[in-house]
Amino acid sequence: MGSLRGIKAALKIFSLVPYILKEKIKTEVVTLEIYVVLQVPIMGKRKDNEMSNTKINRKQRRTTRARARRDEKAGIGSHKGVPGVRVKARRAFEIIKQASSTSVGTRPGVYGECVKGVAVLAALLQRGIPKPDEPLRYRTLASQQMAPLLAQATLDDVLTVLIHERPDHKWSWDIVIDVGGVIFGSPERHPCESREEAEECALVSLSCIGAPVEAAPGYTPIADPENKLQIRVNGAPYIVKKIRNDPRFDEAIIGAMRIEQITYDGLLARFANLVLVDGVDNHRVALTILANCGWTHVTQKILEDFCVANGVDMDEAPATPATAGPPSRLVH
Repeated sequence: MGSLRGIKAALKIFSLVPYILKEKIKTEVVTLEIYVVLQVPIMGKRKDNEMSNTKINRKQRRTTRARARRDEKAGIGSHKGVPGVRVKARRAFEIIKQASSTSVGTRPGVYGECVKGVAVLAALLQRGIPKPDEPLRYRTLASQQMAPLLAQATLDDVLTVLIHERPDHKWSWDIVIDVGGVIFGSPERHPCESREEAEECALVSLSCIGAPVEAAPGYTPIADPENKLQIRVNGAPYIVKKIRNDPRFDEAIIGAMRIEQITYDGLLARFANLVLVDGVDNHRVALTILANCGWTHVTQKILEDFCVANGVDMDEAPATPATAGPPSRLVH
């Protein structure tokens, strides 16, 4: 497999220079870990003749669709009493798959979780949603961008509530909203101890829907937020320039895929690997590309789960830094 020199050369076909606005934003831990799903057209709106020159993991997509059909058959029958299960679950599944680099986006059997989550949502609504005592406060760019979407949404826009038992037997919760394709839930580093606790946290968090919003004390809202993106690396937030709407960005990504003879998912995995192994300061362009391709978080676990979910073998095709030195391999 070729080196990242090919990728670097491909990225030079456009004159946009990605930048880090702040190398690291010092902020206190927020209550919610937010995934704002980006409507990235990189793989979804290509002409057939354009995509014929790139390697696409068709087998993985077929496997995902087959799994979704199996999950649907297994789950729909047990939730016949809940109206709109199929429609809500499918829409939530579509939103989650667009966030394929997030922890929830790489979980197996996520469609089945969406089906069950519609019933969970109905049960929580029957318990009654508490009224918030204070406005919803934001203190990062991601939550600043998400706040207006939550404010304009209603409980009717909530598609599903996922309650998930993790491999370490801790529990997490995620809420999927149709308005803006928003997913938000429990922080990866702060899971719940039980299913009951996860359901209670989700119930309280549903009160954020439609609530008034304001900046948290001490937080100065980022100017021009529609032209910036936030991405976290091992929990540390960075802000980068939003360049994905420029057509030259798509051309650069396709050019890099052709030069490297690699899939779109494989290309992003290489970029994430470089950022984790060599650091953000050495690969600011890679970080900016990841954010503009929909990544909101980069951790070793997210990268490994992303590779498994999308059939990327990093050990077989390790990323090679543009500078001299041995290839960078996935750190286990």
